[in-house]
Amino acid sequence: MLHIFISNQSGQLRYGTTGKPVPGYEVQLRDENGAPVEPGAIGDLYIKGPSAALMYWNNRDKTRQCFLGDWLKSGDKSTCDPDGYYTYAGRSDDMIKVSGQYVSPVEVENILVQHEAVLEAAVIGVPDHDGLVKTKAYVVLPM
Repeated sequence: MLHIFISNQSGQLRYGTTGKPVPGYEVQLRDENGAPVEPGAIGDLYIKGPSAALMYWNNRDKTRQCFLGDWLKSGDKSTCDPDGYYTYAGRSDDMIKVSGQYVSPVEVENILVQHEAVLEAAVIGVPDHDGLVKTKAYVVLPM
């Protein structure tokens, strides 16, 4: 669904991004309290436009969570650079909040597997003895 309201359009292609908002759509990045995030920070992606859904069929709880007036909370996390290009950072339910910052396990895994000594990687959030979430990486090394 992301390509419907944000895409790399002809003449405005930037590799590694999902692009800019498609004409007719508005996009916002918000924190968990619904406030706008700082430029470059990861936030929840909200969309407003002509083809955004109105509700979840027969699911009032999900509708209340995701539809705020004309805005749809997509469930995606993204960042936006100073030029207005958005970059996908994972799903809201996949993110790990560490020391007040959202961490994308997928991003960390992708960086880990770039090292020649790592074949595969998996990153999870684990509470420490004080109940604070820390990241933990599991890696597969070559034989």
